[in-house]
Parts: sequence; C-alpha cells; structure tokens
Amino acid sequence: MSNKIVSRLEKLSRDNLNIVARKLNIKSYRKLPKSELITTILNKVDERALKKALNITFWDKHKDTISIWASILGLLIGIIGLYQTFRSGPTPQHSIELKAERSLQNSQIEKSFDVIIAINRKPDYLDTFQVKITTVFEREAKDFEAYNKLVSVYFEKGEYDKAIASLNKFIKLYPENAAMYNYRGAAYFKKGDFESAIADFDEAIELEPISSAAYTNRGASFVNKGNYDLAIADLDIAIKLNPEEAYPHKSRGIAFSNKGDYFRAINDFNQAMRLGSKDAQTFWELGFAYFQQGKYDQAINILNEATTLYLEYDIVYSLRGVCYAEKGDFDQAITDFDRAIRINPSEVQAYRNRGSSLFLKGKYDHALADLDYAIKLAPKDAIAYMNRGVVHFSKKEFKLAIVDFTQGIELITNDPDVYISRGNAYYEIGDFDRAIIDYSQAIKNNPKLAKVYNNRGQALLAKGDLDNAIADYDQSLLLRDDNADTYYNRGGAWFSKRDFSRAVVDYTRAINLRVGFVNAYINRGITYWHQRENNLALLDFSKAIEIDPNNAMAFFYRGRIYEGLNNYELAITDLDQAIKLKPDYAEVYIIRGNIFYGKFQYDAAFRDYDKAIKVKPDYAEAYYARGNIYYMKLDYENGVADYSRAIDLKHDFADAHYVRGLLYKRKGIRNLAINDFKKVLQIKSTPQSILNETRKALDELNSK
Repeated sequence: MSNKIVSRLEKLSRDNLNIVARKLNIKSYRKLPKSELITTILNKVDERALKKALNITFWDKHKDTISIWASILGLLIGIIGLYQTFRSGPTPQHSIELKAERSLQNSQIEKSFDVIIAINRKPDYLDTFQVKITTVFEREAKDFEAYNKLVSVYFEKGEYDKAIASLNKFIKLYPENAAMYNYRGAAYFKKGDFESAIADFDEAIELEPISSAAYTNRGASFVNKGNYDLAIADLDIAIKLNPEEAYPHKSRGIAFSNKGDYFRAINDFNQAMRLGSKDAQTFWELGFAYFQQGKYDQAINILNEATTLYLEYDIVYSLRGVCYAEKGDFDQAITDFDRAIRINPSEVQAYRNRGSSLFLKGKYDHALADLDYAIKLAPKDAIAYMNRGVVHFSKKEFKLAIVDFTQGIELITNDPDVYISRGNAYYEIGDFDRAIIDYSQAIKNNPKLAKVYNNRGQALLAKGDLDNAIADYDQSLLLRDDNADTYYNRGGAWFSKRDFSRAVVDYTRAINLRVGFVNAYINRGITYWHQRENNLALLDFSKAIEIDPNNAMAFFYRGRIYEGLNNYELAITDLDQAIKLKPDYAEVYIIRGNIFYGKFQYDAAFRDYDKAIKVKPDYAEAYYARGNIYYMKLDYENGVADYSRAIDLKHDFADAHYVRGLLYKRKGIRNLAINDFKKVLQIKSTPQSILNETRKALDELNSK
C-alpha cells in the first residue's frame, strides 16, 4: 500500500473514516479505535478498492446545488430549534460545522451534510476550497428537501409518529446523518418515549461527538426518566461544548432541583436567565428552588417578575400562593389560588392549596368544598384525600377522616405520614389496636421518625401496656431528644407505674424544653402531691395559673392542696373559680361538696353532689357521695338506691359495698348485708381500715 494512501487515511476525520469503512463493508467499524480501524482497512482491502473509496473529483458546476442545500439545511435547523420542550425538552441543533471546517481544511470531505452546513454558516468556503461532490449529492438534495418539508409539517401538527416514519426512511438512506438522529430523537421525546429518544441521541453523539445539542437532548431525556446523575453528566458536556447556550443550564438546574440540590439549581437557573432563557417555566423553576430553601420572599420576587411577563400562567400564581401560605399570609395566598383557578379551572393543585389555606384560616366547610372539587377533577390525587382527611379530623369527624386516609394509603402505600394520620384518627375513636397497627406500619416505612414512636407509645399507654409504651418513648427520644411532648408523655407512663421520681424528672425536662408548658407544671404538681410534697405542688399549680389564668384544672388541684392543708377558705375560692371557668367540671363539685360535708353543711354538699350527677350521669363517686348525705339524714331507701347505682357503675367500689352493707344491717336485711361485707373482703384494693371494720360487722352478724 502506498504511503500516500496511508497518509490520506490518517488525515481523515473519524466520521469520514467511518464512511470509507462502510463503503468497504468493514464490520463493526464503529467499535474500533481509529488506529485499529485504519490497520483493518489496510489489511483487508486492496489498493485499487481503497483508492476508489477515497476518490475525490472536483466538480465546481454543483455550486448552485450546494447553495440550495445550504438554504434547506438552514430552514431545517431553524425548524428543529422551534421544538424545544418547555421544561426539559430537546433542542435539535448541532455544531457539526466545526468538524466540517476541519474536514474542508484537510480537503477530506465525503459527508455532504458537513459541507452544506459549513457553507450555510460561512459562504466564503466555496471561494476558498474546491469541493468534491458525488452524483449521490444531487439525489440527496432532492430527497432532503422533500423530507424536510414533510417532517416539518408533521412537527407543526404534533404528528410525531408520521415524522418518525419519514425520518426512518431518510436515515435508512443516509445512516451517517447525525442531525436526522437528533431530529428523530426530538420526535420520540415529544411522544414521551424517552428510551427511543436516548437511543437516537446516542447515535447522534457517536456520529457527531462534539454536538452540544445531542448531549443537551439526551440530558433532557434522562431528566424526564428520573436519571438525574446521567442527565447532569451529559449537560456538563453540553455546557462545556457550548457555554453560551441557555437551555443546558436550565435542564441541568431541573436535574439538580429534582435531586434536592437547590443551591446548584439556583445557580443554573440564574445562568440560563442571563443567557436569555426568560420563559415562564424558568421563572417557575427558580422560584420553586428558592421556595424549597425556605427563601419565600426571594421566591415571591422571582414569581412577581414572571407574572408581569406571563399574565396567564396559572402555576406561577399557584406557587406564589404557596409561598404566601408558608409566610402565614393566607388571604394573599387565596387571592393567588383564585387567579390560578380563573386562568385554569381544571388546575387541581390550585383547588387543593386553596382548600388548605381556607382550612388554616379555620374555614373548614369552604376547605372541604375545594378539596371535594379537587378530588372530582383528579380521583387519584392522594394528597387531596389526605388533606381532606385532615379537615375531617379537625372537625372531629374521625370516621370520615379514616375513610379519606384509607384512600390516600391505597394510592400511596409507602407514605408513613398517612399511616400516622389514620392511626391518630383510630386513637381518637378509642380503637387503639388499629392505631398501633398503623403506627407500626409507619415505622416499617420509615424507622427514623421520632413522632411515630411517640404516638404508638400513647396508644400502648391507653391500653395499659406501660412497659412497651415507655420503650417507644425511649426510642423516640433516641431519635430526637429535644421533644418536650415525648418527655411529658413518658412522665405520664412513669406516673401510672407509680414511679413518681422518674415522672418528676421527665416533667422537669419537658418544662425546661418548652417555656410555659402548663400541663407539664400541672402534672408535676400532681406528682409532687402524691409524694406528699405539698409545697412543691402548690408552687407548680400557682405557676400554671400564672401562665394560664383560665386553666380550670390548675385551680382545681391547687384547691385540693389547700384542702389537704386544711385551708378550706382558699380551697373553696379556687374550686369556685374552677367551676366558673368550667361549669361542667364534675370532679370539682365532688371536692367542694366534700369540704361542705366535712363542715357539716349537708345541704350545700348535697347540692354539689347532685350537680356532679347532672353534669356526669355515670359518675360513680358522685352517687356514693350523695348516698352518704341520705345516710346522714337517715333516708336509707334513697341511700341504698345511690349506693347501688354507684356499685352498678363501678363493681369493685369497696366503700359503696361497705356502707350499703351497713344500711342493710340497720334495716335488718341480714343476708344482703353479709353479701356486701363479703364482697368488700374480696376486693383487692380495699383499704385496711375498711377491711377491719367489715370483719367486725360480719362477726356481729354471725354471732346473732
């Protein structure tokens, strides 16, 4: 093989070398490195055949045809550029002229498309170089013009299947044309067939490795497939190849945003805008990135600018409304959602978000109306069901809330929050077993959520499973040790186990974590009271009243402390205030009645006990206390009736059995008296003093 032939092969660009290899029927030529491909050609082909493949004849008379081609390609490039997708679609442009220029300078042109584009962009090439054109060129010019017109019409009509069919034929005729693969990839992208689009962009990149458009388009396809790292890798190359192109920055910003890297996303969106990409979607993406960073004012400023440029773009108003809602400006948020709905009456998110804002303003019925309509528009919108469930929950319509949360679970099976919400609804209706099942599923979905361990602990506590409740509180605090509520709840569990020292420690931690935690002061005061630390208890109840002067419970328990200290005047003052604040507080009537009873003011005591029964008809202690008044007044019939009612409501009520036994004994009903006294002895919680008196009464009855 002559040195001249070898030299010509080595000077060929990779793409032109591929054409030679294809003409010579070299198999798998694209997979071979350039040097290896040259060696293969030299070893397998004789010099005559190789000269024929490399033959170049200068044919100046085709200058006019070339000019027509250049015009057609310019039109095609312009048309392709029109079909960029709004969010992350391809931009079918190419930078093939760079390689064309190199090929022209080396006088190694075999690819007519390279020449055409180069001449289109730099017409003086015709005067500088003698360009070889084969007879195939004339046929290609006619074919190209026809395909160009046809495919352009298909794109304009959105008939992408027809465009693809035409491009298939063209690519079959001219398989080395990178632009057509890029163009067909754009059609596949428009159809949402990202796999096929990526395959075409792969081919375009292999044929044209320095085409920024192909990398941009493939990157955009990866974005839509959710392959954000691959997208970013392609878009990095596209930006390196063409740093002044806005679209790759925008697409990369979307990829970063979807990965949660909002800092880099913001940088890319700002760069895209500086380069001229000021469409509504770029404004929206930038506003959304600021929103995700919690920079609501910056997001609003960006979206304000968008609304001046794009008055009828609904999702801009929707996003700005969400920003206002996060700032607590629900009126302005609702105004924006109203505008979004006027622009697009089918905008589900606007109805959903307006419903949420109305809910936060306390307008539950209006919120439900919006969420109902959102669900009507989008029956598979899980968030709308979940939000409506929250509204029902807040209205204490727990069964309706459960229905909505269940629908949300069916649509989003792995979201722990919806299981927690349904568990909370089950808890409120007293179905603790189902609540525990839902909390457990939420933990399975996300074992790092501190709040769900706390909630399950509450359900276990309600079931009386104190040890497992404490274990859940412990786990919750391991995950988040600054939660005052969890310390407070665990303090309640320790109190129920009568481990008052640990209860005090937990209530104290809750108080230290949350300033003004009224219930923690009250419960710590109750715990001190059980420890007979009356002075400490008094301080806690007084502190609770200082924080919340309208807290009836704090007055009630401070009144009880005063009662224990025999300061009945202060006790009655506090109990009066508790009743004033909460007239249906049955326990307060009992305690105040007991004070009157101890002062032998039986009529006042009777009125309080009677009132307690009226506000709480199933209050066993109130019937027992009123029975005692009847006993003191020697009204044994009514006394027996009240004691019997107390026992019906509370079967192991030892005091009621004992006193009723005494009444039966006084009335001479020996067998009923003995039955009551025996019951007293069977009740494990009976105080020792009552046990002693009961045995004496039985001995007297048995001795007769």
